[in-house]
Amino acid sequence: TAGAELTISSIKANKTSANVGETITWTAAASGGTGTLQYYFIVYKDGTKIKTRAYSATNTFSYTPAEAGTYKAKVYVKDTAEEKKNKTSTSIVVADQLVITSVVASKTSANVGDTIIWGAMATGGTGTLQYYFIIYKDGNKVETRAYSTSNVFSYTTSEAGTYKAKVYVKDSIGNKVSKSGGSVPTYVPSYYFPLHLYSYDGKVYLGKLVTDKYDRDSIWNEYGSYGSKYSDTSIWNTYGDYGSAYSNESAFYKYASKPPMIVDRYGNVLGHLTTNTSFYDGVTIAQLQQFLKEYNQ
Repeated sequence: TAGAELTISSIKANKTSANVGETITWTAAASGGTGTLQYYFIVYKDGTKIKTRAYSATNTFSYTPAEAGTYKAKVYVKDTAEEKKNKTSTSIVVADQLVITSVVASKTSANVGDTIIWGAMATGGTGTLQYYFIIYKDGNKVETRAYSTSNVFSYTTSEAGTYKAKVYVKDSIGNKVSKSGGSVPTYVPSYYFPLHLYSYDGKVYLGKLVTDKYDRDSIWNEYGSYGSKYSDTSIWNTYGDYGSAYSNESAFYKYASKPPMIVDRYGNVLGHLTTNTSFYDGVTIAQLQQFLKEYNQ
């Protein structure tokens, strides 16, 4: 006995857009007809037939695109009386997989004060790509740039260390990838040396920052005015203002708010010698000594 007229109400995909390698599943909704309904699928790419699925009682079909293009599916539905109807889905744009191919810097090394430009290259994705930058110094985040269509970002260094960028790229449908690169070791220029140590207010000279223990003004010359443990102008005098474990001006008081400052030969303040870890530009004596050795000072 014949049933109601065979009707295909819809054929819909589980995605409105996709990337290469993502599986698309079409589902056909049909009713009426006589007996068991069967479904035959054809998948088209850019108008050309590329895949078929023989008649089956299953009303879904999945396909994984291997190339970018515009895809759609057509379904034929037949009943046991051989009545047939067909319907075509709306198109789905499939883009190449979103990939960041490179993150590079404008310099292979730099001096403090130099501006470094990082650029990212990305391909694939859907719609307009946007780029989010994070700049790290020695593994610590120092700067970010919000998502923008610009794939370059500039940063001016203020301290020695190794800088690198991490870039996140997203497309218009929310696909997101990330990649790090562009490592740039950054140094204090030689013309800044030698470095010197002054009291926090800059009024008291506390010695030259050189590791040569025979240099008259070195803080490591134990017989000099700035290296002797008995001198009022030495950070090694544990009873003095600059070496005491309790003086607010000391390099070794962990709560000091006015520790000695490190300056270059031109008087620019580069940091502070302190064990107070809350000081944003604080340097310990061990870090300072290692730094000076690296620069042969």
